[in-house]
Amino acid sequence: MKEGTIDINRDFPKQQSVEALLDVIKSIEAYNLAHNPFRELGANMAGFIPGDRVEVGVDQTDIAFLAKLASEDNIETTPLEKLTVEREQSFQAAKANSIKAESIGLGLDFGTDKRVVVFGLGEDEEGKGKRPKELRLDIIDAGKLISFFKSLTSEDSANTDIRHALVTTAGILIRQLTSYYDVDKPDDRLIELIGNAEVISSELKRLEIFEGVDILDKYLLNARRKTLTEFVKLRDTESLTKPADSGFGPAQWHGDMSPAHYAERWQVMYEAIQNALKNENALPLVNEAIDNLILCASLAVKDMETRLKEPAINEIYAEIWPASINIAKESLHKLEQLKNRVG
Repeated sequence: MKEGTIDINRDFPKQQSVEALLDVIKSIEAYNLAHNPFRELGANMAGFIPGDRVEVGVDQTDIAFLAKLASEDNIETTPLEKLTVEREQSFQAAKANSIKAESIGLGLDFGTDKRVVVFGLGEDEEGKGKRPKELRLDIIDAGKLISFFKSLTSEDSANTDIRHALVTTAGILIRQLTSYYDVDKPDDRLIELIGNAEVISSELKRLEIFEGVDILDKYLLNARRKTLTEFVKLRDTESLTKPADSGFGPAQWHGDMSPAHYAERWQVMYEAIQNALKNENALPLVNEAIDNLILCASLAVKDMETRLKEPAINEIYAEIWPASINIAKESLHKLEQLKNRVG
């Protein structure tokens, strides 16, 4: 992925831009708070009357009417109606701030939070529940964003409000990169972020914003090595998740998985490694994944075998862990064989 060349504006309007970022982040937080699924659940519960059904969907005419009701103290509205108005108002406020976002090189992305599925609040097309709406950010002009970063000093980033806005912005951009951009089909948003990742990372570190920046560095490194696709696939399957990096990675899965699911997860990781081997540039990455998973499987086997000897072992573990031990041992054997072949 080609890295971009940007023009830095040394006279970037700092104060105006800081105020713009603060307003944009406030709008995002207000929108996401209004669309938090627990707010809807609470509104439904508060307004529930046995025998009645509360419908969430309303059109623009209804919203205008509800807004009028909400502004009239003598007319009561239900909690769900108030939430509907709040959501529409937060949406309009965010849209109004879109020009401010663009002034610092950012664009608003109205989407859904794929991390969260809420059951009982309606069903999506897959019948898995309802995914809450979410407002995120994209880089639409890296030159403007970097010019803005360069206009800031460490004193600026020490300001509580500015620091919060910068950390939030970086966090959103990193999650867009890791969860929503397709590295196999890069679009302008991904190109803007990866193409300017080095200077963005450098500026964030200069401002002492470190949250998630290491991930951006890893994406950049693998883009330069032409192994970005392989890195993302291995990362997504948790093949690169080290035992100390996560409270629930491959070294700990056995504590909360059925043997069938456990076997499936190990097979998915093994297949990701085999697919990565198709790219000769990815050999160092493959070796890292193999070594990591050999360690994870060894630790998992040791943990299960040790705890099965304990007198007070949970009955469920006593029943399922013998099968899980065999799965981990088989995976360990396959990985060791693969390591010998890869060299």
